[in-house]
Amino acid sequence: MRVLVTRPSREATTTGARLASAGHEAVIAPVSRIEAVAAPTPCGPFQAALATSAHALAFLPRQFDACLPRWISFFCAGEKTYTAARRAGFENVAPPAADASALLATLKLDPAAGHLLYLAGWDRKPLLESDLSARGFAVEVAVVYRAAAEIRLPEAVIAALREGRLDAGLTFSRRSGAILIALAYKAGVLEELAALPQVCISQDAAAPFKELGTRVVVAETKDWAGMVAGIERV
Repeated sequence: MRVLVTRPSREATTTGARLASAGHEAVIAPVSRIEAVAAPTPCGPFQAALATSAHALAFLPRQFDACLPRWISFFCAGEKTYTAARRAGFENVAPPAADASALLATLKLDPAAGHLLYLAGWDRKPLLESDLSARGFAVEVAVVYRAAAEIRLPEAVIAALREGRLDAGLTFSRRSGAILIALAYKAGVLEELAALPQVCISQDAAAPFKELGTRVVVAETKDWAGMVAGIERV
């Protein structure tokens, strides 16, 4: 199958290679790019740090070193975030939670023992920080990266949509889906995109396409195996 991949460039390249290994052809069209945000240095000290994306480690400012020692307790969501934290030199990283919601259950911490530092992206759901606050934790959020939207789809992808040369799309976040839809509208191929089945990693990621009337397959598990299985269901 010819599968449209709209992840940022680095992730799209990796996804394309994995699709090839699974016997599919990737058509890569990043709809966003990950870039650093000039974040002020957190106040600290902190009893622990948290991250839900590997991007938070990739764009961790050097000036954070003074308030974020590598021996600090570190909690994360996802295997990639865990690996990125270890590669960044953090020594006390807890086993990764499946997602941000599951991360709350791994925090065996006393709210009275000190503040938490959440290394986050600009576009995020406030669930984690609001739930932590509700449990009595004082949380400082340091926004260190953002996903900036691209301004148009590649001409080759526009042509592929118009000519019906795509079999499915992969969507890993609600934001990337919304950006893709906006860019398709701008390029005059929204109807063609709506007719393209989408394999989505979650119900949340699927929401923009459901509103569009697109046929959506939601992965049964929030991982690569679930996405590949979803392609087979298209």
